[in-house]
Amino acid sequence: LKIGGVYMYPSGHMSHVEQPWGFEGVRRENRQVYADSRIFYVDPNNILSSDSVPNSGEDPEHPLVTIARAVVLARAYKGDTIYVQTADGWQYGLMTQLSIIESVVIPSTKGGIHLVGVGRGAMGVYWQPAVAGGTCLTINAMDVEVEGFCFTAFQVGGAARAIFVNWAGGGVFHGENVTIHDCTFEGTISTGIEMEFSWYPHIYNCHFQELDVIAIVCDATGTDFAKIHDNYFNDCAKAVTLLNCDNSEIFHNRIYNADAQAGVA
Repeated sequence: LKIGGVYMYPSGHMSHVEQPWGFEGVRRENRQVYADSRIFYVDPNNILSSDSVPNSGEDPEHPLVTIARAVVLARAYKGDTIYVQTADGWQYGLMTQLSIIESVVIPSTKGGIHLVGVGRGAMGVYWQPAVAGGTCLTINAMDVEVEGFCFTAFQVGGAARAIFVNWAGGGVFHGENVTIHDCTFEGTISTGIEMEFSWYPHIYNCHFQELDVIAIVCDATGTDFAKIHDNYFNDCAKAVTLLNCDNSEIFHNRIYNADAQAGVA
């Protein structure tokens, strides 16, 4: 249906999404979406980027500066996706461009949104917390999906945490049913993924490299129905600690630790 020169699609299966001009790496994909699902673009290195009104961030030639602004504009359970452009500010040092340097909170009112790092290399789009010892991404909403990022703290320092999935309590179920995949958590991050009473988390195809505290942890309030598979844990102080965990699956993971191989306690 075409209304006012704009094609309107019904709910359900849409045709392939092509790569937008001017925003590299957005792949062809099939999406199950609502008729008005929106795509937001984030690129802090584009001279035309702006977080100011009236920029909606839906035009790849005029992206947003921050992920936080995209989260504000995204809507719950409308199939909205946030695409974050890569930069050459890599995981081990500064180059000529800015990586993502912000601490983002997805509130409980923004369930069902999807964060995607695009145009990335093998490790993902580089993302650091805003301050030393901070957290890159806090998820207080249900049904959030995160993919394609390299979490690092090479510039800001401190005992940083990459992702905190937070149920938050109060009788309202937040931070559940999260999916995290195809991300890298490198050695300047201390804690990779921390979950507080999060049920049905799905973590797969991630690489945890030399984290000095722990790669994946659920606190003593517990978790159920976790699925953790096909991840690579290399020389992490601890790979996975799930306290008070039931009905969960951990399989097809690769774990290597040089100290353990050498017989160190």
